[in-house]
Formats: sequence, C-alpha cells, structure tokens
Amino acid sequence: MLLEEPYIYRLPMENTKSILITGATGFIGSYVCRQMVQLGYDVHITKRMTSRTSLIDLVKDKITMHEVSLTDIKALDEIVAQVDVIIHCAAIITIQPHTKDQLFDLNVGATRDLVNLALHNNIDHFVFLSSVAALGVPKKDVTLDESHGWDDMDTHGDYGKSKYRAELEVRRAEAEGLNVTILNPALVLGAGFWNSGTPSIFKKLDGLMPFMPMGSNGFVDVRDIANGVANAVLNPNAYGHRIILSGHNASLKEAFNMIRASLNRKPVNRFLDKSNAWFFIFLDFLKSVFTRSQRVLTKGAVKTMSSKKKYSNAVSKEILKLDYRPLSTTIQDTVDSYRVSNREGIQYGILSFD
Repeated sequence: MLLEEPYIYRLPMENTKSILITGATGFIGSYVCRQMVQLGYDVHITKRMTSRTSLIDLVKDKITMHEVSLTDIKALDEIVAQVDVIIHCAAIITIQPHTKDQLFDLNVGATRDLVNLALHNNIDHFVFLSSVAALGVPKKDVTLDESHGWDDMDTHGDYGKSKYRAELEVRRAEAEGLNVTILNPALVLGAGFWNSGTPSIFKKLDGLMPFMPMGSNGFVDVRDIANGVANAVLNPNAYGHRIILSGHNASLKEAFNMIRASLNRKPVNRFLDKSNAWFFIFLDFLKSVFTRSQRVLTKGAVKTMSSKKKYSNAVSKEILKLDYRPLSTTIQDTVDSYRVSNREGIQYGILSFD
C-alpha cells in the first residue's frame, strides 16, 4: 500500500528557527532530530558524555551538539538563550523499583528546570513529549481522549505518575505565559537500539515467548511521532493543547502475533493471567538475582500489560493533520530493519521517512 506524503508544516526558508531537542540520541528523539534537520531547522541537541549517537550519525554534521547534563542549569541557560523552540523528549522509562528517585529527578525535575529556563529566555514554543501513561487508567471500557482526568490511585505506575507531574510543571509555565503543547504518544513502534526501549519488543518476540499479555493498547509509528512534533512546532493552533498520538488500537496479543508472523514465528495463544502470573514473576526475579540483569516482569508491569486501553486520535488528526501509517506497515518496516541489523551484525536499526 502506497502512502500519501504526510502533511508537514513547512519551514519558510527566510525565517529559519533554532530548535533545542533534548533526548535526541534516544529512540523517539532521534527521529524528531532527523525530521527537524530534514525540514531545514537550525537544530541544537543536548547529550550526555556517555550517550550513543548511532541513531543520529547521518545528521551529526548538520546539528549543534551540546555535551551537558540536564541538571547543569547554568550551562542549559546559555544553550536555551540560543534557540527559539524547545522540544523536550528526554525521559527515563523503567519498571525497576530502585530507579524511582532517578525517574522523578529527570522526568519531573528536568522538565521543571527547562520550562523555567524557557520562561526566562522568552522561548516561542515549548513542545513536551509526555505519554498516554499520564492520562491514567480507565475505570471501565472507554476510549480515552485528552479530557480524561487523573486520579492519585496506587494503580498508576511510577512512570505514569512522573509524566503526569511533569505535565503539571508545563501547565504551570503556561499559566506564567509560555506557549506550550503536550504530546501524549501511545506505545511507540519502530527501529532503534534492539536491546532497549520498545524496539527490544521485536528482539524478544523473535525468541521463545511462553505467553501473551491479556491487555490492549494504542500503537503508533515512531515516524508519525516525529511528523506530529514537526506539525506542532510552527502551528499556533497547537498552543495550549494536549494531543494524543495513537494510530491504532489493538490487543497486545494481536499486535505481538503480527510481529511474530512477520518474523516467521508461530503465534502464541497462551495468556499471562492471574493463574500463572506469580510463577513467571518469581522466575523473572530469580533470573535477575542470578544473572544480575534488570527485571522484566514485576507486579506493576503485569498489571500494566493486563489493562485494556483504547485511545482517540481525533484531535491529532484535526490539529496536527496526521495521517497515521497502517500498523502492518510499521511492523513490516521494523522487522525488515531488524533483519538487516542481524545480517550486518549491528545493534540498532533506523527507519527511513520515505
């Protein structure tokens, strides 16, 4: 199936904007970075000394890299003073209980500092990459939209709580005069580092899979996220909005078995449920103890994978003019990239915007 060219707000050549992207060496941030370069922006990024730049190597000579910690306020202030727009992608996504403090320090603390610097330097627009996790969990079978309210129930994971509190910092800055847009991606699929983040799903599904989660979620192509960001940056109609980015709703079993089919693996029909979850959680715990590896299954992770969530993308289509790629296209493109990586012996893949 041929896709029409995605609608993108094109940058007037005589009015080049400078943009700062945090998290640009990561999964989502790298696609945002490449898209912004392709559209002609003067792109600045922040990176840690230890950050791998493999995902943006193709555009390294077209961007300005600032090796700085997001906790270094003085250095960040000097960088923010050079740009017109901030796209804040940097975040920690983890289910590890011992990283909770680090999770809130970056996801909330760094966001607080950045919006304060944006206010101080009269930034034109602050675009914040949040998550649908910040919308909370539905109490019944409903399709969540941007109006869904948050409650402080213990059923929310730490990641969702951190993103919600970060959104509060963005809204506080908005009340103080900053133009903001909050984007809430669903489960993002695409090529990246195959051992981390959602790209690792493809590697896991290429191996032994004893069960499938019972839940459902929204899914979105990482390239559509980058297009959504691009269409928000110069779009005054996006100011003040919270916008869900979700191309398709599907059960995890359906989506994951689509991936396994593309990998020429047999489908998995056994569910992870209350009757067997404790056993697999215990096995995962033992594995983490004896191999010193990170936990994959925790009670919180099982609860998240078992919840049934659906998301509306009406606002993103109306305001950002997004035309989402089919889920089957995203999966096949990513599997093709994964196979190339395996064949060439590299640890990451990159999807083209073409």
